[in-house]
Amino acid sequence: MKKVIFTAILAISTAVSVNAQWKAGADLGIQIPIGTFGDAYNLGVGGTVAGEYLVTESIGAGLQLGYFSFGGKEIMGIETGSMSVVPITATGKYYFLREGFKPYAGLDLGFYVLSFESPDLFGLGSITVSETKFGLAPVLGLQYEFSDNWALDGNLKYNYVTASGDALSTFGINVGIVYTIE
Repeated sequence: MKKVIFTAILAISTAVSVNAQWKAGADLGIQIPIGTFGDAYNLGVGGTVAGEYLVTESIGAGLQLGYFSFGGKEIMGIETGSMSVVPITATGKYYFLREGFKPYAGLDLGFYVLSFESPDLFGLGSITVSETKFGLAPVLGLQYEFSDNWALDGNLKYNYVTASGDALSTFGINVGIVYTIE
């Protein structure tokens, strides 16, 4: 039985690796807080790194890790503190074209680690609280291949993170670079 399983795994991995195409990328971006989140926090900045496997020439699946930092606003004379968001998501993309300019649509699903740091009020010190929430992010983007392996990537992303009470929502504008491994 072990030989059958080993042979099956070897055959599948060989078949997959023959036509395998991987992408690795990184981007930088800004996150615009929306709704009540926007009432308490300023523009966020940060970036992501991602890996993607092309299942077909048009469909990609992968993983993404990011970090974004938001500065707090002052509400009624009291600062809200700062917040960081770490998205850890699975990604899926559909590429509408296969060469040159490649517009795509996708969806990120996963966990968002939210860390809030309160301001130092009355000299008592700041307090940091972290929690992990589920979220999703539909994305529209465009990749432009400027060589055989390199592409520029730009995308617009709406992040929706479940939270107690109101959801945490941001609109992201991201620009990066992608390397294709064949």
